[in-house]
Amino acid sequence: MAEKKKTIDLTIVLYKTSVSDYDDTYEKSSSVKIVNIKDTWGFDGRIVYSDSKQALPQWKELIDELSESKIDLSPNVSNRAALIVKIKDRFMAVVFGYGKSLLREEKFERNFGLKAALNMIAPDQMRSVQSAAIEDMVVSTHKQASRRTSQEEFDLNAFSDILRGVTGKPISDNYGNTISGKDTLCVSVPMDIDELGEKLELYLEAYQGTRYKEIGFSWIDNINEIRDPEVKDRLKAVLCQALLKKEIQDLYIAPPDLIEPESIKGFCFTGIGKKQDDANNYLFDPDIAEYVEKLTEKTEKQIIDKLRNDKLLAIDLNDNVLTICNIYSAIVWQCTFQDKTYILWNGAWYLVEDSFVQEVSSFIKKIETNHLSLPQCNSNESEGAYNQRVASNNTDYCLMDKKLARVKDGPKQIESCDLFTKDKQLIHVKKRDSSSQLSHLFSQGRVAAECFLSDEYFRKQVYELAKKKLGKDIFNYKEKPMSNEYEIIYAIIAAKRFLSIDKLPFFSQVNLMLTCQSLDRARFKYSVCFIERIE
Repeated sequence: MAEKKKTIDLTIVLYKTSVSDYDDTYEKSSSVKIVNIKDTWGFDGRIVYSDSKQALPQWKELIDELSESKIDLSPNVSNRAALIVKIKDRFMAVVFGYGKSLLREEKFERNFGLKAALNMIAPDQMRSVQSAAIEDMVVSTHKQASRRTSQEEFDLNAFSDILRGVTGKPISDNYGNTISGKDTLCVSVPMDIDELGEKLELYLEAYQGTRYKEIGFSWIDNINEIRDPEVKDRLKAVLCQALLKKEIQDLYIAPPDLIEPESIKGFCFTGIGKKQDDANNYLFDPDIAEYVEKLTEKTEKQIIDKLRNDKLLAIDLNDNVLTICNIYSAIVWQCTFQDKTYILWNGAWYLVEDSFVQEVSSFIKKIETNHLSLPQCNSNESEGAYNQRVASNNTDYCLMDKKLARVKDGPKQIESCDLFTKDKQLIHVKKRDSSSQLSHLFSQGRVAAECFLSDEYFRKQVYELAKKKLGKDIFNYKEKPMSNEYEIIYAIIAAKRFLSIDKLPFFSQVNLMLTCQSLDRARFKYSVCFIERIE
């Protein structure tokens, strides 16, 4: 009987194709030593290591002070080493202990582990996934199943999720027992040491494969967050050039987090010479043009430092000045660089696959624009005041804004809409101040429509409000409505230059597409309406 092979845990990184020499793979330091591996192993490689360091934990001094008697602890030993090898003209590294700190991380191939793992894991043998949702903000999640299962059980959204990591059982024992992949690839594999070169070649081939597309993961290429420092530096340079040339027609400022518009008078920037305590300097629509006009910085570093140091401010109803975020985090911008589409949003850069951009754009263009006779919105008029004015001046519109209806057997109370019309239109009104505001608008309309369709208790409350102005025959709340008799309208208040659907932020377009697909499945009519805000 053959001797059972020992299971070895390997943590592997892949270097970019631009890395052509061992000297480019590790950090240079007097404490770092490098030796060649034996020729007998059949592949070229180096071992990089550093002297072990012993140190007591930082909290030892604190607990010594708190304790009435001496506490004896052994120093922790920090061992660091990495095996750097060349496999099929690509440099790879196997990390031991804290050895990753010895390597030049900016030279790593990002998402190597993720793609390699997806190409090796059985699609029904996934154990955990790490993802990020691109809705109101980037929300990271880690979901772990009690047993191995398929991606459907993890409720991943092919349009709005970014897959960051995956763990599961591979399709072949030759790959190992378990595999985890993010930027690094972690495998637990039974093997003899003389198989290492063969295994690394196997994992490199897995990364270069396309099996992940065939098993339902082609969507991971739709949107990728850029974490490569070199790529981000190049994109920052493109941004700086656009600012210096005043090419900002598609660049605007928006609070990255959800802000209640009713509580804010307006926004302003630091760094443009305006008094922060003067309410007259605050505009409801923060205009980047004035800020850009006063940029005097010349170098890329100076500009980026200024964007990070200057702040987006808001002033509330009591004239209190609030710091929202730095300017860099508030910039929303889409650009094309080296024939690829990138988006700066919430301080992070994203690469968007061209086919995905076209798919979203194609869907968005088919959404009907409703030309309701809604009046312009005054520059400093709140959404609440605007809705009140519209309802007061039109006998066919009933005000529903801030009139909450409760969902049966639940604590949730939501608005059915802002304005309900005699033509059974549920109008949701929101100012175009940020991606988060619009995402909230789309979600609110979808959830309210679902409650209206399925919950008689909810419908009755809407009916009691609507009949006061529109009459008792507006609809029969006791009968489940024919959804195609109702229209969900998203009314977006914006400056004149933004009065078209293709001017919505890309991530807002994604969320609008997903929302409309849900409404379409429920057979609701839907449309978008634009309301001009007077400058």
